[in-house]
Amino acid sequence: MQIGKSTFVYFRAIFLLHLICSLFQIHIPLQCIDEFILFTLDQDTRTVYILDPTPINPMYRYNPLAKYVKKIIWISEHLPKAMSEACPGSRWNEDILLWHHRILDDIPVYNRYFSEDEY
Repeated sequence: MQIGKSTFVYFRAIFLLHLICSLFQIHIPLQCIDEFILFTLDQDTRTVYILDPTPINPMYRYNPLAKYVKKIIWISEHLPKAMSEACPGSRWNEDILLWHHRILDDIPVYNRYFSEDEY
């Protein structure tokens, strides 16, 4: 039997779905203007970790989560839809708006702009 390209893609998709269902963390990078913010969803602790290398704007100093509310709502709307297709019946279908949200702001940034000359 000859394995075609569509069969390979099918097996690869099944393996990927199985891998996603067995994970306890999901990493979601979202682009915000020129930078990326990494959202890590931890299923064990039911916590959303937000890794943002940019300094916190003084406008958000009393409520730092206000900067990320739209992004968290977007993730909470789309994650259950995607996971219901990938892993029906998994715990990833929970509403992450009810989880703990934690901003990790002590991220060391060594160089924001990488170029080929620096390697």
